Amino acid sequence: MTIMVWSCCFAMPHKNADALKILAYIEAQGVSIQTVDSYSDVGTGLVIFNEFTPELPAYLQEASCGSSSRLLAIHCGSLCPEQARLLMQSGATDIVEFTDCIQSAEEILARIKRWETIGKMLECPYVKAHLIGA
Repeated sequence: MTIMVWSCCFAMPHKNADALKILAYIEAQGVSIQTVDSYSDVGTGLVIFNEFTPELPAYLQEASCGSSSRLLAIHCGSLCPEQARLLMQSGATDIVEFTDCIQSAEEILARIKRWETIGKMLECPYVKAHLIGA
């Protein structure tokens, strides 16, 4: 079964080369990536951005569908702790700061696979019967 995610390059009129390399690497590992201009599906999303803007937290809030989807915020640079905290409060499930293309891509791929595994475990009848909450 193929893992499917969506991606968005936020406030990046032209995708930078590093973002394209990351997406290509992840796709080469068997993950199907749908590029969206406005997300429509609930599911795992990759939001790639170059700089923290005041519009980014609002976008993550909307894209996370009230935290019903998993969002990985990928920053091509570094964030201060206050910015990272705001992104998490706005709906990012996790944050990756892009440092090295292959290392960052492997880190992103590992998170996607982990979230997929956990999602499958939560759908197991035994877990559904014994899990309290959603």
